[in-house]
Amino acid sequence: MVAYQKNELISATELAKKFGQVMTQIKEKNVDKIGVLKNNKLEAVVISTEEYEHLKMIEEIHILNSTIPDDLSQYTRKIQKAMDSGISEKSHDDIFEGLKKRYEA
Repeated sequence: MVAYQKNELISATELAKKFGQVMTQIKEKNVDKIGVLKNNKLEAVVISTEEYEHLKMIEEIHILNSTIPDDLSQYTRKIQKAMDSGISEKSHDDIFEGLKKRYEA
């Protein structure tokens, strides 16, 4: 759970009254975040655009990293299927040599 300093918490009513000041605090990096309270319960957090974009980038990297094993497994199965099909008995060296000869001319 994220910890908040006293100067990082504000009521929703107070935020409405001091919105410009809060934005300045965030923009000038006087605080990293402002927790918005409603009925003494944390309801939202105000952060800078830079911090938000950083968090979204981390999320995207995490999503990408979680799909890599599935992608690799899928490609491994396709490669294995192609190898098992017996379509080509040539080695990769033979195939590349043939392509080299074809495109050199």
